[in-house]
Amino acid sequence: MCYGENKRSDNEKPESKEVAENTTLANNSCSREVYLQTLIAYIKENHLKHFIRVIIDMGSQRSYISKFTARKMKLKGLGEECVNHGLFGGIEHTEAHQRYRINLSNVDGSYNFELDALDEKKICASLPKMNDAHCLNQLKDMGILISDVAINERSCLYEKNPGEIHLLIGADYAGKLLTGNIKHLSGSLVAVQTHLGWTVMGKSDIINTNKCSSLLVLSLHVNNAKISDLWNLDSLGIKEDSAKRTKTETQELALEHFRETVSRDNTGRYKVNLPWLDGHPPLRDNKELAQKRLKHTVKSLKSKNRLNEYQEVFNQWENEGIIEQINPVKINPEGLGIHYLPHRAVFKDNSTTKVRPVFDGSAKTRNSVSINECIEKGPNLIEMIPTILDRFRWGKIGVISDIKQAFLQIALNESDRDVIRFMWWKDGDPQNIVIDTVGSYLAYHAAPFYLQQF
Repeated sequence: MCYGENKRSDNEKPESKEVAENTTLANNSCSREVYLQTLIAYIKENHLKHFIRVIIDMGSQRSYISKFTARKMKLKGLGEECVNHGLFGGIEHTEAHQRYRINLSNVDGSYNFELDALDEKKICASLPKMNDAHCLNQLKDMGILISDVAINERSCLYEKNPGEIHLLIGADYAGKLLTGNIKHLSGSLVAVQTHLGWTVMGKSDIINTNKCSSLLVLSLHVNNAKISDLWNLDSLGIKEDSAKRTKTETQELALEHFRETVSRDNTGRYKVNLPWLDGHPPLRDNKELAQKRLKHTVKSLKSKNRLNEYQEVFNQWENEGIIEQINPVKINPEGLGIHYLPHRAVFKDNSTTKVRPVFDGSAKTRNSVSINECIEKGPNLIEMIPTILDRFRWGKIGVISDIKQAFLQIALNESDRDVIRFMWWKDGDPQNIVIDTVGSYLAYHAAPFYLQQF
């Protein structure tokens, strides 16, 4: 029993209470529809012919085709280009694109047009077609046919939505398409004739009313948060694209790159492109570094009396088509530049391959980057080992096999070979310099992932 009232300490702090406030915002906005220069054209390649929805954009310095269309039309890449994209707020990022040559014609086939375009996963959001009845009647009276309205959008190539844009013709080609014939319509609308057909652009008289309601809940516990978090860019949603990607998204991008670039040559060897990171810094010519490292390697081999063994490995690779001698000039003038891989000898006397070259993809000069810092490794396959070992124990008999020089069976397309060169003094003679290109560099970065896909 309690015979007296409990006394409250004078030092006891009153219980703190937090009040959460919710704010509901409602917005009712009216705007007029703005039409862009869209049309429908024929794209023709490899005996394939499809309608495709096109936008003409004078604000773009380059022309772009969607990766979906390039894959469907089985277009052959002409090389890779790094383009610096500038967006609102002065934000810039560099991205690598595959370049394709495209054959276009208008819907009746009376005009044919060829252009080079860079690939892009998604060019823009789906754009509306013109639905201004008054304007359409004006065009009809003028005898003007708008292909983007007349042709059923479902007859065009599309991935998910028939309103998708799969080709952007930029300022590099748009000027050649204009005929100079312009018709002024009601309001701010203008009909512009191109060799691929008529387009309409401008602000329509149709008013769209958008109603929007949002609930904002803001809770900031300053006492429980680190002060540095308040000015951290991450808290504002400002991150690099690579930082925003999840592990799954990175793996999907690597798989997509593999599917788009993989092929087989007449010897049966697989050929791929290097999986370049988005916005990677440019690789610099490191020929001087490669020469210094080569001098040290040859000196070490001579001291061990194993120079001939090392030379024999290169001779064997050359006979098997794994490496090839090239001229000092670039293989691909529109590629990423020239980069050399220093190499050294690794000896294993108890192995079938007693000596083998190891290429150093981490080598770099001052104020530059290495090639390892510019390409994607692919998913971490080490995490799959426990699962593989478990499956190995299911049966009574385990069977294993080995692929001879497995990593060397993956070759690179010509567009990337300038960045995997290496130097060698034939027979150890400094006056007999041989420059080779090698497809085996993938062994040190992305080859395990690629081999898993075959």
